[in-house]
Amino acid sequence: MVRRSFLCVAMMAVVCVSTPYAYAQQAGTVTAEVHPSLSVATCTASSGCQSRTQSVVLDANWRWIHRTGAYDNCYDGNQWSSSICPNPSTCSSNCALEGAQYQSTYGIANSGDALTLGFVTGTNVGSRVYLMDQSDR
Repeated sequence: MVRRSFLCVAMMAVVCVSTPYAYAQQAGTVTAEVHPSLSVATCTASSGCQSRTQSVVLDANWRWIHRTGAYDNCYDGNQWSSSICPNPSTCSSNCALEGAQYQSTYGIANSGDALTLGFVTGTNVGSRVYLMDQSDR
């Protein structure tokens, strides 16, 4: 019994030590984030289809990430700015992720149960969206 308890404690210690830290940028204040709604249906053989409204969100790779309270980009070319983001913890406190103008900038339009993604809109190419759960988080 003692050996089994020791093994459980040892395994928990390994899991805790090897679990990476999670960091996230601050929410930007320049552009409000308004998620487009989308009507989706869940269908089963016994109940038929039940519709509900959910939202979509644009991938952060297509958004502006800048220094909090300023307009300098946190991402420079194809890597993080070494002066603003020397490490993940500093970067998460220094940078803000802005909301997106879905239709005008990215060509993302919604109507009922249809979502249209414009591939080329002005100087932007492509977009990637995710369907959010019902809590809109």
